[in-house]
Amino acid sequence: MTPDSRFPIPDSPLPIPDSLDQQAQQLYETGQYKKAIPLLEQIISNYSDSGDIIGEINALVNLGLVYQRLGDWAQAKQTISQSFTQLSQLPLTKESQQLQAQILSVQGQVYLSLGQGEKALSTWQQTSAIYQDIGDLTRLTESQIYQVQALRILGLYNQATKTLTQITETIQDQPDSALKSTALQYLGDVLRRVGKFQDSQEILQQSLAIAENLPNQTLIAENLLSLGNTARLKGDTEDAIYFYQRVVKESPLADIKIQGQLNQLSVLIATKEWSRARGLLPAIDYSLTTLSPNQRAINARIKLAKILLKSENTQLKTPKALANYLADAIQLARDLGDKRAEAEAIGNLGTLYEYNQRVDEAQDLTEKALVIAQEIQAPDLAYQWQWQLGRILNLKQDKTNAIAAYAQSVQTLQSIRSDLVAISSDIQFGFRESVEPVYRELV
Repeated sequence: MTPDSRFPIPDSPLPIPDSLDQQAQQLYETGQYKKAIPLLEQIISNYSDSGDIIGEINALVNLGLVYQRLGDWAQAKQTISQSFTQLSQLPLTKESQQLQAQILSVQGQVYLSLGQGEKALSTWQQTSAIYQDIGDLTRLTESQIYQVQALRILGLYNQATKTLTQITETIQDQPDSALKSTALQYLGDVLRRVGKFQDSQEILQQSLAIAENLPNQTLIAENLLSLGNTARLKGDTEDAIYFYQRVVKESPLADIKIQGQLNQLSVLIATKEWSRARGLLPAIDYSLTTLSPNQRAINARIKLAKILLKSENTQLKTPKALANYLADAIQLARDLGDKRAEAEAIGNLGTLYEYNQRVDEAQDLTEKALVIAQEIQAPDLAYQWQWQLGRILNLKQDKTNAIAAYAQSVQTLQSIRSDLVAISSDIQFGFRESVEPVYRELV
């Protein structure tokens, strides 16, 4: 299973095919989260009635994970809190430490879903320390994979690469497992980022083979998505579309499925296949309605708006439709308290207004996005909005302040350049592609 979909139900001492535990796990793995809730509540009640605190905590952890996937943060946090309360009744043993680590693991996933990458990273570092202490090397590896997720979201690619290299060296000779497939998939993604497309493709095919043999439908879909991304960067657009179509067809999870749809749309627009692109949009709009209210739902709306805006083809979607996607993303980000996503959505709404020459609204939105980005110390967002502010001020013939904004953007870039540029090729290329105009406009 992937790190953000782990369902740590303990194995039953006497495996029964139709046990409540196994039914709940099957519902979770197929994305039927709401149906899993009453089963898990029954399991918790059964363990509570029998005085089995350990079993009750395990079931509470799983229920917390279900609420996390549904985007019900209040219930997820309450369930995690309840888990810690029950844990406090147990003496300090290896088993209770393992339970503590499992609770922290889910807590980290909640933080990550809320866009709180630093809290997620800190929580998973605690988890790793516990597994290191009790000598559980498999779970230690798993918690390190969680950390890679947080590092990537925080934009700390150097640290993510170092951690991932250590992980893959550790598990290379281990038997096939979901954990091994996940680690290989992440490695394939990093290899793509550094421009080693052939190596990336080979590693991802290896990961996919493991996922298919298990079989694990979620992992299969995620590997297909990664293979599509690698094929696209290699320039194999038809292969990319093939992989993305398989994601849409085979993914049991709506938030992975929509990634396949959005990436397919992006390829079709890049190759100016307008008719095929237009045909995808109703399905994408429907998919948006099926997403749980979490960070991925916000990101999907932002990504869709950016893809369509970049196309400069108003026959696909009107500017008003794009504004609605971003307004929905802003509201959802505020509901979740996800400041980073809010800054990104507001800034992109500013981009839309800039594109439509509504410079006063564009400036107001961009300045708001910049303030939030600076408050949460997100320089990778801040430089974009400083640069955008410079462009807008330039459109308003305010040359002095435009130059000042460009200069601030360049200064912000210096603070993040070392970590981004240390990885070469497509990250470096993407960095240059977005940064060079900043320097040109400053000059």
